[in-house]
Amino acid sequence: MLTNKQRKLLRRAVIYPTCVRTQAIIAFTLPFLWMFLIFIDNVVLDGQDFFTFGFWLMPVLELIDLAFLLVQGLYIRFAVRSKEWNDIVEKANITLQEPKTDELLIKAVSAGVLSAALANDNVGAGFRMDATVRLFKQMQAIRHMAMKMCVIFRERIPNRIHYVLAIVLIPTLVLTGTYVYRYIDILTTNSYDSKIAAASVYQAKEALEQGCQKVYIDDPLKDFDSNGYEVSGYLYENDTISNDSYIMIKIDNEGIITDVDYIFGVDVNDTKEANLERIQVELDKLHEMLMDSDLDAKTDYLTEKPYFPEETIEDFMNHSYYERMTSRFKGYFQVGYITSEKAEHDSNDDSYFYFMMGS
Repeated sequence: MLTNKQRKLLRRAVIYPTCVRTQAIIAFTLPFLWMFLIFIDNVVLDGQDFFTFGFWLMPVLELIDLAFLLVQGLYIRFAVRSKEWNDIVEKANITLQEPKTDELLIKAVSAGVLSAALANDNVGAGFRMDATVRLFKQMQAIRHMAMKMCVIFRERIPNRIHYVLAIVLIPTLVLTGTYVYRYIDILTTNSYDSKIAAASVYQAKEALEQGCQKVYIDDPLKDFDSNGYEVSGYLYENDTISNDSYIMIKIDNEGIITDVDYIFGVDVNDTKEANLERIQVELDKLHEMLMDSDLDAKTDYLTEKPYFPEETIEDFMNHSYYERMTSRFKGYFQVGYITSEKAEHDSNDDSYFYFMMGS
């Protein structure tokens, strides 16, 4: 007969290896679940901020899982080398010699509880393993050995299902539940922010429609974007001037202007003086419409009107239409000229000045 201490050891020898194997699998798969949840957060739901708690939660769960794996694995490996375990093995060897034990083993095998290896008189032989055997095989050998002992001593084989479910479900539900709560918060926040952004986008659209022939918007109410929305106003219905002339306003989810770009097409068939004169008129019109929108800007200079620096005008006048001009930074804006070489330039190519008012 087994003592209470031996029964506990035998029970743990059945349960712990299963737990260790399950914990090893969870330690491997949990990061993949985490990355999938982050994908939903960032890509599918377009989360606007970094989820710090979720970022640290997975490593914490991983460390807890690995700690249990290490403790249980080391415990059971040392336990099956203890005197207590050797006493169990000796008792099992004696019990195997009894005819009733043989009958019990035959019934166990026919019921599919154990393998045919139970008929082996040398109960301890199954445990003697090379030191290089991997963790899974070691744990499997210990568990099979303990299950043999349970049959030999007519002890109930412990049910491991609820342990496996706990190991799998607890970290999975904690991690998933945390992100589900996060998702609900994202959807609520995004819905609120999109309404604020939409008010500013529509306001900018209305202002540009006063002088532009074409106005395009990214509608926050149709497609939320954590990076913000663009409102573009084109001065001409058709591309009468290469690349047309337009303004592009970037508005964030707080309804504030974050960037303003002006693009002015250059007609290579006209004189440079005429191009500069026309662009100045277009710049005045677009800037006036920007001011009419009466939107707040992230920085004051975003709503300032850019101008042609003297050196830019000089470079433009002294260079060919088909020579690019390096960007110049003039305090609160950047100006440059884009074109293509004459041999490659055709009616589909663009030649234009740009003014960038980024924050």
